[in-house]
Amino acid sequence: MTRRDTDTGEGPIYTVAIPVHNKAPHLARCLASVFAQTEGRLEVVAVDDASTDESADVLAQFGSEPRLRVFHRTTPGPGGYAARNLAVEEARAPWIAFLDADDEWLPDHLARIEAVRTQSGDDVGCLFAGYDNLENGQPWRDPYSRLHGDGEPRQLDLSTYLESWLQLKDSPIWTSSTVVRADILRATGGFPAGRCIRGGDKDAWLKVLSRSHAVYVGEVGALYHRDADNRVARAMPADREHCICATVRDLLAEERRASVRRLLKRVANMETLGYAKLIARVRRPAPVVFRRFHILIGPLQFGLILCLWIWPGLPRSRIAYALRGMFRRRQPTGNPDACRSGSGC
Repeated sequence: MTRRDTDTGEGPIYTVAIPVHNKAPHLARCLASVFAQTEGRLEVVAVDDASTDESADVLAQFGSEPRLRVFHRTTPGPGGYAARNLAVEEARAPWIAFLDADDEWLPDHLARIEAVRTQSGDDVGCLFAGYDNLENGQPWRDPYSRLHGDGEPRQLDLSTYLESWLQLKDSPIWTSSTVVRADILRATGGFPAGRCIRGGDKDAWLKVLSRSHAVYVGEVGALYHRDADNRVARAMPADREHCICATVRDLLAEERRASVRRLLKRVANMETLGYAKLIARVRRPAPVVFRRFHILIGPLQFGLILCLWIWPGLPRSRIAYALRGMFRRRQPTGNPDACRSGSGC
C-alpha cells in the first residue's frame, strides 16, 4: 500500500533540524549541503545551543535564505537533545530530517528519501540512508550499508531493528541520515533531554520503532566527519543507569511477544555494558548503573560489569579473557550421546 501524501502541496515536506553548539568551522559546509538538495521542498530550523564561538555569525551569513529559521537557547544541553526537541516543536513540515552541524548531506539525499517515502505504507514512520565515515581523509562505509547497501529499500519492524542492533553492536539508524514523521516523534516524547548525555538518539529511535516501521533506502546519503572539532563530550555520570534502560522497561510492560521481549533485554544489557565500560575508563561505575541488568540473558556480560565495578582500572581484555575461561563449556570426554542425555560428562 502506498503512503498517502501528508503534504498538501503548500509548504515544505521536510523540516531539517540542525542543533548548533560551537560548530563555526563546519556550519557553512553543513548548511550549503542542505540548500543544495535536489529535493527543495524543505525548511531549515537551526537552533543555536548557547554557542560561544562564531556560529551565530555563520548563521547570519545565510540570513537571505527564506527557508532558514534560527532559534536561540541560553543554556547548552548535553548531546544537543534539548535543541533538537525545540526544532521538532517549531517544525512546520510533516517530516523531520536531522543533520548535525559538523556533518553534511549528498545532493540527492532527500530526493532518494522522498522517492522511497512516497512508495511506503502508512505503517512507516522513519526512513534512513547509509553514510560514509570520514577521518583523516580516509572514508569507510557504515556497517549496515556494507551488509545491505544494494540499492534496494529494506523495511524493518521492531524485531528486525533490534536484531540488526545486536548484530552490528549499535543501532543501524544514524541521526544525520534519518527522517521521522513529526507526529510520531512528538507522541513518543522526542529526545531524552535532561536524562541522557550519550545514547539519546538511540533512545528516540527505539521509541519510534515501537510505534511504526522504518525503511532503509538502500543507498548512502550523508557524510559523517569524525575528525570535526568539538564532538559531544564523552564524560559519563557514574551514578545513573543508561537512559535507554527505562525506555526498555516501558516497552517490556506492554510487549507480549516472547522473542521481542528477549531482544529488548539483550539490547538493554549490551548498552549497559558499553556504558559501564565508558565510565570505568576514569572511575568506578555505581551499582545503580547495572542493578536492573537482565542476568539470565547475559551472565558473561554481567560478570564483566562486576569486574569493572571491582577493578575499574584493570584492562578489559584481561577481564574478558578470564571470564571466557570461566564460562566456557567444558568439552565432553565420554560418549557424546550420553552427554546430550544428561549423563556421562
